[in-house]
Amino acid sequence: MALDTTTTPEAATSITGCDGYITMKALLYAIATIQSLPEADREYGDMHHMCELARDMCQSDVAVRLLAPAILEVARHTGHVPDLWPNDFGDDMEEIYDLHDLALRGAVIVTIEGIEQDVANWSGEGRAA
Repeated sequence: MALDTTTTPEAATSITGCDGYITMKALLYAIATIQSLPEADREYGDMHHMCELARDMCQSDVAVRLLAPAILEVARHTGHVPDLWPNDFGDDMEEIYDLHDLALRGAVIVTIEGIEQDVANWSGEGRAA
């Protein structure tokens, strides 16, 4: 019997109800792991493709609001902040990434900074003595 490869609405449904988020987190864990390896052991090609996939998954404001805390969670668990905009050779960021990628990077940074400030305020670290 041949494998049925037709796409149906049933086949396109989510398996877990949060497939995209789980896939994004898996990519973040993989990126953080590769980026934390010694330079000679890093799989740069795979890591850059994973970064591109993760960035492509985050095309909306809602996705950015999910990506930022996921980055912080992965960093807390791995001890390494996954960088979705790696600059391995110190090149000018505008030469590597297009304006859309740089705008996404800016939105993620601002969102992470806001989360970190909220946590500091909540924990009392952000309050004036």
